Amino acid sequence: MKKQLLIFILAMLPFGGHSQTENQDFSKDYYLQKSKSQENAGWVLLGAGAAMGIGGIIIVNQGDIFSADFEAGAILVLGGAASALASIPFFISSGSNSRKAARLSFIPQKYIFPNREFPGMKPALSLKIDF
Repeated sequence: MKKQLLIFILAMLPFGGHSQTENQDFSKDYYLQKSKSQENAGWVLLGAGAAMGIGGIIIVNQGDIFSADFEAGAILVLGGAASALASIPFFISSGSNSRKAARLSFIPQKYIFPNREFPGMKPALSLKIDF
């Protein structure tokens, strides 16, 4: 058994592990799109949670404590609260990705001297924020 395990381990050594990926620098458009989709998901969860909570409160107020309607309303209220709380991480991630998209970058900037025919280029620090 030990010999088989050793052969198996030695046979697996040439195969590289794929547990770590290379650091990929995504573009500004990628982060803006990701931020927008996460914000939309957050608003959908928040709206659905509010609607479920209000509907559950209405059902609870109409029924008797020992009725099935009361239990269904209570479940709707709890589900709505859970959905509203689940929207918070989406809003936080959306803000983080939008800040990544708006980070500082260096771009070539044209400058013109009066006694030169052609403009020169120099690096400039820019901050772009897209809405």
